[in-house]
Amino acid sequence: MKHGVCSFSGIGKQQPLRVLEVAITETLLERNRGLLVLAPLQHGQGLLLTHCMSIHTLGMQYPIDLIYLNRAWQIIKLVSALAPRRTSICWRARSVLEAYPGTIKALDLHLGMHMTWQHSATDTAEQ
Repeated sequence: MKHGVCSFSGIGKQQPLRVLEVAITETLLERNRGLLVLAPLQHGQGLLLTHCMSIHTLGMQYPIDLIYLNRAWQIIKLVSALAPRRTSICWRARSVLEAYPGTIKALDLHLGMHMTWQHSATDTAEQ
């Protein structure tokens, strides 16, 4: 899994909003396992599932925020605090960012905002 930070910006914003520390899935196995095999998310953390349009929280013990993104990394759907044992889908999505509950509100995210991604220094050094 790669690690880095993502930031969100909207039209007319002078500076990017606060950033999240994010792990990004690179394989089908990582996407399928998702958060089930990772330590629970903390405030300011997320997991980016690429090539993904739906998620489930079966087997999870806590809610998560979902940020659905299209090919241009634009937010097309937001789901706040999806409870355990639920599913969510967005047919137009290309990726889904699973985040700590309350992230959508804390970062004041809205439909149409764009996400940018930057790999961490350790991931860049490994390439």
